[in-house]
Amino acid sequence: MQKNTLIMAAVGVWVGAGIIFLVWFLGGDSQQNPESATSPQAETSTQPAAAPTPAAVPVAAPGADPLQATAIAAASLPATSSQTPPLDGGKLAIEVAEGWEVMPRNSSYVVGMRQPNLTLPQIIVKKATGYLNVDSLSAANAATIAAGVQKALLDDHKTLTQEVAAVRLDRVAGDPVYVLRYLRKAKLSGVTADVMTLVYSRDDLKYEIEMRAQGDTASQHANALYAVAASIEPVAGGGIGESFAVPAAEEAAPADE
Repeated sequence: MQKNTLIMAAVGVWVGAGIIFLVWFLGGDSQQNPESATSPQAETSTQPAAAPTPAAVPVAAPGADPLQATAIAAASLPATSSQTPPLDGGKLAIEVAEGWEVMPRNSSYVVGMRQPNLTLPQIIVKKATGYLNVDSLSAANAATIAAGVQKALLDDHKTLTQEVAAVRLDRVAGDPVYVLRYLRKAKLSGVTADVMTLVYSRDDLKYEIEMRAQGDTASQHANALYAVAASIEPVAGGGIGESFAVPAAEEAAPADE
């Protein structure tokens, strides 16, 4: 009996020692690894997300032409075949688009051009009047003036099929020419025509240069119109001389109604 008592006491001591060791072991692990005592679920960060970097805004280089995007390259323009003698009281000379001919004189325009044996298309150069008689156009002011002309045309109930835009015409030699361009429908002698107009203003040279065409084809002849506008040069003195080889009798151009 005494022997059994001693055995049971020893077992109790060992069990107690094991429990003490286990408590010590678990308590020490919890202190060394505090994260093991927390829930295994990941904690949600309370830090705000970083704001996206704003896209860079393109800025024109100092001195850049603001009309670079609408520039018509000189290389894209068709050739011109000849230059007129001084026109409009000797103020300007203008070149004729290759493949076109000068129309008979008419008091309604400064000069007219057409393709041989065709009534349309035509290029008509006439003096600018009213709200199209604008200040001299430049890279700095053309876009602002274009907005004013756009409003004036709409107030005048013109049917625009292309809004007024400022355009730069590059030339092989000399400074660029700045013009305003728009497209509209017009009645020409009772027939609806497509009319692309360039407003040209340089010092006292102020003109409307029109491409008049059938249907919706004015834009197809735009490069010929650009070439004529880019060819305008101011001259001093002179007038329409005998070398201006067109019939003296007037021939009425289709009236813009």
